[in-house]
Amino acid sequence: MDVRRYGLLLACRLWLGCGGALADAPIEEIVVHGRAPDKPSLDIAQPKTELEGQALRREVSTTLGETLARQPGVNNASFGPGVGLPVIRGLSGVRVKIVEDDIGAWDASSLGPDHAGGIEPVLAERIQVVRGPAALSYGNGAIGGVVAVDTRRIPVGAPRRPFSAFAEQRNEIVNTNRQSTSAIKLDGGADSFAVHGDAFLREQDDTSIAGDAIDAAAITRQFGVPPQSNTRGYLANTHARAHAGAIGAAFVGEPWRVGFSHSELSNNYGIPLGGHIDAGHVHGPGGEKAEIAHAVRIDMQQTRSDFRLGWQGESRWLEGIELRAGRIDYQHRELENGARGTLFENHVTELRLELIQARFGRLSGSAGVQHIDRDFAAVGAEAFVPPSRQRSTGLWAIEKLEFERWRLQAGMRAERQRVEQRAPSVSLGGITVTHTPMQHTTYNTMFSASYAVTDELQISATASRAQRAPDIQELLALGPHLATQTFDIGDSMLKQERFDNVDAGIAWTTPWALIDLHYFHNRAQDFIYQQNTGFFFDTDEKLIRINCVKLEECLPVQRYRQEHARFYGYELEIKSQAFAAGRGAVTATLFSDYVRGRLRGGQDIPRMPPLRVGFRLEYGQQSWSGDIEIIATAAQSHPGLNETPTDAALDARAGFEHHIQAITTADVTLFMRGRNLLNREIRNATSFLRNYAPEAGRSLEVGFNAAF
Repeated sequence: MDVRRYGLLLACRLWLGCGGALADAPIEEIVVHGRAPDKPSLDIAQPKTELEGQALRREVSTTLGETLARQPGVNNASFGPGVGLPVIRGLSGVRVKIVEDDIGAWDASSLGPDHAGGIEPVLAERIQVVRGPAALSYGNGAIGGVVAVDTRRIPVGAPRRPFSAFAEQRNEIVNTNRQSTSAIKLDGGADSFAVHGDAFLREQDDTSIAGDAIDAAAITRQFGVPPQSNTRGYLANTHARAHAGAIGAAFVGEPWRVGFSHSELSNNYGIPLGGHIDAGHVHGPGGEKAEIAHAVRIDMQQTRSDFRLGWQGESRWLEGIELRAGRIDYQHRELENGARGTLFENHVTELRLELIQARFGRLSGSAGVQHIDRDFAAVGAEAFVPPSRQRSTGLWAIEKLEFERWRLQAGMRAERQRVEQRAPSVSLGGITVTHTPMQHTTYNTMFSASYAVTDELQISATASRAQRAPDIQELLALGPHLATQTFDIGDSMLKQERFDNVDAGIAWTTPWALIDLHYFHNRAQDFIYQQNTGFFFDTDEKLIRINCVKLEECLPVQRYRQEHARFYGYELEIKSQAFAAGRGAVTATLFSDYVRGRLRGGQDIPRMPPLRVGFRLEYGQQSWSGDIEIIATAAQSHPGLNETPTDAALDARAGFEHHIQAITTADVTLFMRGRNLLNREIRNATSFLRNYAPEAGRSLEVGFNAAF
């Protein structure tokens, strides 16, 4: 193949998504797209990013947040190396819906930033991110965006061959972290019957960092009392072990298909120093590891069963029906020096029925119903949220009209939620609180229009009004939340939030680059947030004080409040067209994103991601490829009331892949990736633990994956 033709094919593969044009090339694509055949509910007019294939393998990390953290508009709300949740345009937690195979993750991550997610990215086949309100299809929890993880544990098509397998091994070899991840996927079947199996195992030692774990100056500014202990060069008590396994099967016939899957996940991880109140009593400073007096760990278990029934055919009114059901049984228990502590349980049944209407000329669309039945309970010293039951039912419809150069889309959703407290709150000073059932009705509407000015230039605009009902902890929290070192107070009188969002975009293909720019402006009415009151809860005396006496015995009092707010920002991505260089081709990508969140009175919303600018250079041939990426993050000088700022940071990464074809019956890719190559101390502005746990230091990961 000559160089010029290779460059053209690579450009086709990277920018236009031409299937199979470069099946032998090691570089995969990140594409923005509309409806996927097996994901009809993501056919909404919002900015989207998709990761799959080798592009996903390059980004895979231990958490979903870290895996997506380098995508435009997405950040990571880390809580040490074991926990990382996606932040989309400054919103996370209860405002970002995370789904696995179209059913919610339903872990306990929305209850606290110390709770790890129940989805493992190493087993994902595809991850899609919708930036901006996507509540039409997914309900209350998607007011800020959606992260949809596709595992294909329920096969969606007839098997191509009786047996196939994919295996991957990753190891860190430079720092003392010594992380190792092993994963395998098996697929097979015959005729219309398909089966799937997967498993993974991850083990890691305490995470290596550049410098001190605790930012003593920042802690002193916030609490007025300096820390009495610290570690240098590593994060104590962050070693972890996780493993999971799943089976699935499906009958894929015409026009019906039916399938199920069952998975189990176990994750045992430690909370870094300062992430739990007892961590104040650990060992002294210094680079040498020492015994931890009060090591607090999380032992998480999740069992998940999914069912899918689909019909696809031709009728007067319908072209498809999708019924999905999921049952998630989640629990995690805190362990202090091995002793059993607080137990969190979340048992959820979710049903989704979606009807895809037959096309009427240029008109197409879908409608559906979603029902959620959730039982939550917490028992123990950290039971700051009482046992509760949440039930919600939502109806939605989305219509799309295409003609000439226009694409119009409109939709609406109505949802009713009821939260019932099933037991009194924890006793504080002999006082308990029991609330009557709380009900909220929310309505969501959306309209979008895109116009192809030319074949190379497209402009788009989306306007939406989305509402979110308060979540359980926002309504009922009352007590010390030791993982975040806060005393949380909920408010049963909270009203539903309302977000009025406008998104304007331009996609322009020039002879030298593809430019994608989105500007968004979001006005939030009755925005729910935690306000740092400036008071402290004394865990020894069980009193609220004006000043903190001992750092290890005081928690800042955080109260859920409502206030009008405003969010605005942009995402810019410029991807060069591939051009020939030697025997391969070179591409360059420049991206930048920014979001600012402020309350009506001018107060900054805490934990907002600061401005970022990144540059990536990639070079690829038929058998190997390499890339280098540098991301500059500005200082966060608007941290919010009673919060601390973060410094600017520079993160450099690089990677190398070598693709070997036809070793017996396998295609093998060898890879090497270096992260934080400058070994800088990076404090994540979106993290609750930014003053206690910086991001990992320099690391080098080597591994391979093989498809049989």
